[in-house]
This record gives sequence, C-alpha cells and structure tokens, in this order.
Amino acid sequence: MDIRTKLVFALVAVALGSMAALGWVMYTSAELTLRESRLEQLDGLAEAKKEGLEQIFLGWIDRVNLVSSRTQLRLTLQEHNQTGGTQATSRIGRILSDAVRAVDVIESLAVYDSERRLVAAAGQGINLAAEEQASFAFPVADGLFYQGVNGNDVLRVGFVATLMEDGEILGDLHVRLNAQSILDLAERGSGLGDTGETLVVTMDDQGVPRVLHRSGNGGSEIWDPIQPDSTADPVRLALAGEEGVHWEGITDDWGEPVWAAVRYLPEAGWGLVVKVDAEEGRASLMAFRDQALRLTLSLGAFAILLGTILGFRFSRPIQDLAVAANRIREGEFSVRAPVVGEDEVSVLARTFNQMADEMEEKVTLLREFQRYFDVSRDMLCIAGTDGYFKRVNPAYTRVLGWSEEELLSRSFLDFVHPEDLENTQEEIRQLAEGIPTISFENRYQCADGTFKVLLWRSRPDPQTGLIYAIARDVTENKERRRAAKEQIEVLRSRLFEAEAKLRGRS
Repeated sequence: MDIRTKLVFALVAVALGSMAALGWVMYTSAELTLRESRLEQLDGLAEAKKEGLEQIFLGWIDRVNLVSSRTQLRLTLQEHNQTGGTQATSRIGRILSDAVRAVDVIESLAVYDSERRLVAAAGQGINLAAEEQASFAFPVADGLFYQGVNGNDVLRVGFVATLMEDGEILGDLHVRLNAQSILDLAERGSGLGDTGETLVVTMDDQGVPRVLHRSGNGGSEIWDPIQPDSTADPVRLALAGEEGVHWEGITDDWGEPVWAAVRYLPEAGWGLVVKVDAEEGRASLMAFRDQALRLTLSLGAFAILLGTILGFRFSRPIQDLAVAANRIREGEFSVRAPVVGEDEVSVLARTFNQMADEMEEKVTLLREFQRYFDVSRDMLCIAGTDGYFKRVNPAYTRVLGWSEEELLSRSFLDFVHPEDLENTQEEIRQLAEGIPTISFENRYQCADGTFKVLLWRSRPDPQTGLIYAIARDVTENKERRRAAKEQIEVLRSRLFEAEAKLRGRS
C-alpha cells in the first residue's frame, strides 16, 4: 500500500472517527436532555394533578363543614335527642333535603343520633345499610372523618362529621359526595402521547389497590382492583408514598417498562401515577438518533470524498519524491523531484535533489574509477591486513592466471613464494602500523605453477584497516637485467683473458 492510499485512509478514518465521537457525545447529551425533559414533563404534570386533587379534597371538606356547621341542624338534633318527637325529625329531613339541593356534589346526607340510630336521610342512591356498617374511616380534621371511596358506575366519596353543641356529642352526619371531579381533573390536559396514562389509586378496606380513575390507553376504569406485577410497579410506589420520578427498572401492572412520576395524598390515602411507556418516552430520542445517523452517513460520504481529495493533494509531492527516488535507484541519475512551495515536503525535495546531485557526481567518479580500475595494465587491488584480497582488477587474472573468485577466496599469502613469505609478512605488519610501502618485491605463484616477480607500492587506511596497492610484473625486466649482467660478466672475463695474453707475450 503506497503512502497516498495510506494518507487517504488515515484522513478518512480521522474524519469518520471524529464524527463518530461527536455523534456519540451529541447522542448521549441529547439522551440525557430529552429524558430529563420528558421526566420533568411527567413530574410537572403529576405535581399539577396532585395540587388539583388536594383542592378537590379540601373543597369536599369545606362542603361537609358547611352542612355540619348549620346551627339549626344541631339544635334540632338536640331537641330530637331530648324529646324524640316527630316534628324534630321532620325538620332535620327538610334541612338535609335543602342541603342536597343547594350543594350539587352532595348525593346523600344522613343524620344519626348519639346511639347511632338513623334520624333522617335525604338524597339519591343512599344505602342506609351500608351507612350503618361503615367502619373504614380516619380523621382528617377535628370532628371530621374520611370514609374513603367506593363506586361501580359512579364514583362516590364518604365523610362523617361529628355534630356537637356546647361540648356535647349529639350524633353524626354522614355525607356522600359525587367524585366526578376526580375524573374530570385526571382527564384534563394529559399531553402524554399514545401510551400515557394517569392513575388515581387507593387501598380499599381489604388492602386491595383500587383504581379511582384510569385515563388514557384506550379507556377509563373505575373502582377496579389492580394487581401490580412487581414491587417496582409505580402503583405500589405511589401508595407507599415514594414520591418522585422513576424511570429505571420500572414496569406497570401489564409488565411494560414505563417512565412514571408518582405522588401521594396522605389526607385521602390516594396515590397518583402519571406514566408513559418507556419506548414512547424514548421516541423523540430515537427520532433524533435516526436524524443524527442520516446526517452522519451524509457527512461520512462527504468526509470520504474530501479525505480522498486531500489525500491525493497532500501526498502528491511525496509520491513525486518516491517516483524520483525509484527512477534514480533504477539508474536514471539525472532525475530530480519537483519543488513546489516552501513547506516541509518542499524542503525535503530540495535536500533530496542536492543529495541526488552529489550522488550523480560521485557515481560519475566511481564509474571513471571503475573504468580505470578495469583497463589498467597494472595490478590494482584492495586488501586487508587479515591477508585476503577484497577486490582485484582484471590485470591479476591476465598476469597470474587465477580467476577473481580464486584470488578472493584464498589468503594472498598462499600465492607468495615460500622464500619470500617471511619478508611479505613483515611488510604487512608495517602496513598494519600505518607505514606505506614505497617499493617491495616478492614472487607470486601463477596458475600454471610458475612464479612472477611483482613490484608493490601500497598505502594503508588506518580507519578501515584496508590496504590500497599497485603491483607491476617486473619478471621480464628482472630476466633482462640478469641476462645483461651475465653478458657483461662474460665480456669482462674475456677482456681479462685478452689482457693476460698480452702481458704474457710481452
């Protein structure tokens, strides 16, 4: 893989990695923001509905107090307790009927004396037997007791008010009110989407959770029992008074994961649940994720295109430099890299061209030396003080008959005449000490077994331990000088003989 492809891949990878990291940060931030926004919406809606329920409950208390505080009712009941007359009973009945007509939410009123005997009653749908047996009540104010909620088709709430006069308990006022306002409040302004629900729940006298109202999710339920599937059900949390927002590990009575805000009204014993399916709660986040994914894919395609363009743009000078280097490696020493601009790559290209100029000059010199080395009639060599030739020119083969491989594979001392070996070793020792050889002769064995007399001039390089030497074959010169010397000796001998004869004659 060339640098251009690597650079393109690197730029694309960096771009895609950066976008992926940015997308992840945006997604996690959006997830937190959207979830908090949705939960705040649920929490705000639950708080508003709780306040509304509290106002409804306090309104009922006010209406019960309004009826129970009537002086005429208390005085007439006191007269009834004292005389037991029918006139007092009739007046109490008229007072109750007037109150039922005057207060629209009151469905029925009943007055009992201090012995819990029914005195009078008024209203629609009153169940006197149920009134007499009712025992589920707890105080909500001085002399006022809440009896809870019941209902089938119509939701009703019951209160009992103690009737007193001058500190004397005269009897009780039982009040049944229509709880339609709970339904109206729960239905108003839900804004919970397709799966959202508002539940108002309470415990009946058997400890069974009952739905006062369930709005949303396809209809309403009234006074139906509800059996949560787990302790993490928002209904249980609400009735346990664990107010707040719950979204992790929460399932409703159908086993669906939900986000829920719960409230508790201790005065009434009511739990309030505002919930939405977790899947719908995340719907806006999923929509954001899909949009972010589409945007990421679009930006990814753009990043690939831009990375490819930039990769080719940035890598072109380096690619040109690599091409020039490869052509020089193949022997085109005149090739130079183009220099464009003043950046680091341009500096590298100029430096490369300078090095190429120097290399071309040195290659030229090396070729000239090689030609001189190859065509020289003298024997040129590079040897080491270890006793081996490192390089020899063709003149060695021409003079001695040995091939270049044979000369390089054997110690050059193997070719020296045994009588000259000691002097040769001493000369090598001096070269190893850095002393050059001015003139040194020894005999080298030829491939045919004969010996040649070589005259050496050598110069050592102490830094590399190499010896640069020139040898010349002086065998013929030596033979000619020896023959000339012998001829001179013969002539001199003859001359001496002639002189001797001349002296003998004289």
